[in-house]
Amino acid sequence: MPIKFFKDIPKSYYYLFLIVLISFIAKLIYVFYFSDYKNYLVSDMGGYWARATNKFYGDTFSMNQWTAWSPSYHFYLFGILKILYFLNLSNYGLEVVLFLNILYSAISIFCFYFIAEHLFKNSFQSLITTACYAISYPITYLNIFVLSENISIPIVIMSVYLLLTYYEKKHMLFITGLFLGIAVIIRPALGLIGISFFLYILLVNKPSFYSTIRGFIFLAGYFIVIFLALVEITYISKGELKSLAGNGGVNFFISQCKPSIVKSENERGSVHVGSPNYYGDPNCKEFLTDHPIHDQKYFYKLGLECIKNNPNYWVENFINLKAFFTGPLFPSLLSARGFTFLMPFSNYLLLFMSLTLGLLFWVKRDLNNDENKKIFFLLSIPALTVFVSYFYIPEQRYLFPVYFVIYLLFFLVFFNIEKHMKTAMIYSITIIVINLSYISYIWIKHLL
Repeated sequence: MPIKFFKDIPKSYYYLFLIVLISFIAKLIYVFYFSDYKNYLVSDMGGYWARATNKFYGDTFSMNQWTAWSPSYHFYLFGILKILYFLNLSNYGLEVVLFLNILYSAISIFCFYFIAEHLFKNSFQSLITTACYAISYPITYLNIFVLSENISIPIVIMSVYLLLTYYEKKHMLFITGLFLGIAVIIRPALGLIGISFFLYILLVNKPSFYSTIRGFIFLAGYFIVIFLALVEITYISKGELKSLAGNGGVNFFISQCKPSIVKSENERGSVHVGSPNYYGDPNCKEFLTDHPIHDQKYFYKLGLECIKNNPNYWVENFINLKAFFTGPLFPSLLSARGFTFLMPFSNYLLLFMSLTLGLLFWVKRDLNNDENKKIFFLLSIPALTVFVSYFYIPEQRYLFPVYFVIYLLFFLVFFNIEKHMKTAMIYSITIIVINLSYISYIWIKHLL
């Protein structure tokens, strides 16, 4: 019986396991031997850790627990600290959290492969694509930090896999909603991708009463998680905050008015928030206020005033999207081995891969209707991410959750472009000319 079981396992799964194992070991080595991870609890990472630690020692209701960043991630850290305390392993809290980062990343690579199989219908192509994503430097680098992306990214990938595999099974759609809801309460900026999931459920087959029911079952799981998070946040803030995070308004303000940093200082405490895009820029000034960071109505009002006073707002925000690829990355820790070379290389590689996705317009003509629906579903995830960042703050790290989509669709183009090589050449030359023109414009502007 055991021998027959192993014989029935597809050969590609053995290669998949090998890819995941190599990636897992490489990330373990990188995190614990090629980085100074113990000294990385600064800024956002240090804030998450401090809030979790303070909560462990009884701080539940202070403003610092909920005023800016989503509390859900440090609730997760708090849960780990409690378990480690029970096991008498409290001294290894940071190492356990980072190990779990790597473990979640490994699990997501399995899910990534199965998504690729849905898309390619070819195990060899799926393995190649998975291997490239598994060793991608930005995702590896992210594992050395205590950041919410280390949970939200694997959960989003897992949710996509569950949706594509079980879109007709009601109980699995409910579970998919629960998973995606967890990703969203941890990273509220991902909230709009719930629309992509819902529309795919409605449209994957011919829209009907039953597809609508399945869609609402997914939404039930999705909103149950969000509702429970809102209940807890409202409780710990004593009714002052009734959203998943208190920094939506200040992020909108920073994006529109471009202060180098926002300093909120009053009798209840001091909180500083900023974006690496503007921090240290001599053209950007500090903004000091006595309004708390979670006073979203106040900050949204200021942001709208900046839009009103800036006739070039729409164009500037579009140009600012380049920060996804060429803007400053937070966190940038030069002590992490290979960062100074591998991160810039990865950024330009990702830019190339993203620009290549324009060729999907021709590739999709060779695919059937079901395959095209999967493409549009996957494309909608980075599209909604860019849409949110257009009005808020585009940063390199904010694109990390959709890297997996860019890899999948790039390799879909790569494996199917042979029939359209002439079109690909014309497209590539056009993109090169546009980029060279932009670079020339920047240099001329700088010289003048």
